[in-house]
Amino acid sequence: WHYSGKNPLLVETMNYTVLKKWEETIRDQNERIIFPSIIAMRPFRDPCIVMSDMEASDDFIYHASVFLADAGEDFTGGASLFVDNVPENDIPRNKLSQGLVIEPSRGRVIISTGGEENRRCRLPTKSGIRAVLQVWWGCGDETQE
Repeated sequence: WHYSGKNPLLVETMNYTVLKKWEETIRDQNERIIFPSIIAMRPFRDPCIVMSDMEASDDFIYHASVFLADAGEDFTGGASLFVDNVPENDIPRNKLSQGLVIEPSRGRVIISTGGEENRRCRLPTKSGIRAVLQVWWGCGDETQE
């Protein structure tokens, strides 16, 4: 997989510098407290940025998620949000007018296309560990060089 660089939202989502800065801040805070590092470090909570998979890469034609943990039992929060492609949903600060929230349940499978018709994000996980196996794939004529 390669990143084509066409979408600034993906850069914000996967910003390595922001993650490193967050890790340094937490490490500085934790140095003042005497706890084992696994207990002292707070989890990174990334924001829900609504985008289609094909905005990240043209190769992401289809997407599948297999939930490996149960909401409410293994973690709280972390639902999958699918947003309909309507003009009212284009302004991120507005209340979403159309869409679907899917609560994670162990064994549940979601399969969708990666186009604008299936813009989605993961709502923040509040506690615990949300475990999901995600797979992206494409299809069509691939030429070998």
